[in-house]
Amino acid sequence: MSKFCDYSGQKVLVVGCASGIGRATAKGLMDLGAEVIGVDVADCDLPLARFQKCDARSVDQIDKLLAETGAINALFYCSGLPQTKPFLDVLKVNFLGMRCPRSKMVDRSASLRRPPAMAGLRVRMW
Repeated sequence: MSKFCDYSGQKVLVVGCASGIGRATAKGLMDLGAEVIGVDVADCDLPLARFQKCDARSVDQIDKLLAETGAINALFYCSGLPQTKPFLDVLKVNFLGMRCPRSKMVDRSASLRRPPAMAGLRVRMW
């Protein structure tokens, strides 16, 4: 019987792999057999296939990362800033930082996942 969600032989990019949901996603994908390429602005101590520091606010850094990475099978974009940070930084990381890798990926058939996080939501209590 095949494994549910088997990622054996799949090259997967996890943005935001140093902490939180991104770290858990990277660990889970490694357990499922994926070749995980981790990306974060902070250092990551996971035993990834490859780790690359990259600031999701910088299109130049994203372009360089994608040129070095080549074709991937899936992108898990787990990076995000809360709305308490400067507006333009939130826009760049939470929207443009995700859109840019998707639009420039070599393998356009690759899947994109954006795990939800409460950090990006503004909660109003009445």
